[in-house]
Amino acid sequence: MIAKAFCELGCEVKISNWPDLSGTVFDRSKQLLCEKVNTLTNSLDQPEIKYNLFKNIIVDYNKKLLHEASVIQPDVLLVLKGDILLPETIEKIRNDSDVILVIWCYDSALRFSNVLKGGKYYHIFYTYEPTDIQELRTYGIHAIFLPMAYDPNSYFKLEDETVIRNVSFVGGLSDYPERKKILETIISHHRELRLEVWGTAWTWYNPFLQYEYKIKRRALGKQIHNYNIPPEEVNKVYNSTKICLNIHHRQSKEGVNPRTFEILGAGGFQLTDYKKILEELFDIGREIECYKNENDLLDKVEYYLENEDERKKIAQKGNKIVMKKHTYKHRAETILNDIEKIRE
Repeated sequence: MIAKAFCELGCEVKISNWPDLSGTVFDRSKQLLCEKVNTLTNSLDQPEIKYNLFKNIIVDYNKKLLHEASVIQPDVLLVLKGDILLPETIEKIRNDSDVILVIWCYDSALRFSNVLKGGKYYHIFYTYEPTDIQELRTYGIHAIFLPMAYDPNSYFKLEDETVIRNVSFVGGLSDYPERKKILETIISHHRELRLEVWGTAWTWYNPFLQYEYKIKRRALGKQIHNYNIPPEEVNKVYNSTKICLNIHHRQSKEGVNPRTFEILGAGGFQLTDYKKILEELFDIGREIECYKNENDLLDKVEYYLENEDERKKIAQKGNKIVMKKHTYKHRAETILNDIEKIRE
């Protein structure tokens, strides 16, 4: 989606895809065991566990990228997230070429040791999380806030989509306790409500999650379609839902995820957990709606289900503002302008 935006602006783009780190069933079981042990010992965080398990694959990818950079000699290397790029890889590209290095970290950079160690070698460092900026300075990184966005070719209003559910949520649940709590709160207070969830919540090789959703969280488990769906299907869900929920990961202290823009791009009415940065991006209550606690959430779910006209007006205004200001093409323009300033 991001590459497409740069192509629309006349750039020639080559994508270097990250390697697949999902591994075999044995690898996933081993990672699960390490994470459970880590919960007890606090010795390693989740990204570090994955780095250690797939170290050889990560090293091979870094060698491949160095080779590609030397052969292609791009004007710009734009890195998304960057958690598996080794610091020495970025340092070598910086020292051995004239490539302008740019990173856009759409998870909190503070979670990733490779990003923290290699961040100082980038010419431009963007972060979606504004509260990271101050702490990143202690690592010699001068970060710039750049919010996420959406692709209007993937998320847009459908002409004849019928509303078939009251509330929906699209996203993972396995590592998101706050999402489980919010969804269960809605279910317990609105038992007749038609709520549907899409995203991987449990796997057959994880007995802990099997128990959680089949017994402990049975009411929630019944509402879950336990699989991921592509953007085309996500767009249909947002178009056919009265209230589209957005519940952020705990790492998002103030930054907002791509879902924030995608729901509005699809023309959906969005109810999201409050983040201060939303006040700068949107007119809250007119283009998007937020909740600050569970009672506020429950009140707004009930209110907007009953007030269809108001709900539709907010969705329409939200759709207009993201088309005007928050597509990936808008972000690509910002990045290219910042690159030009470096070249001057």
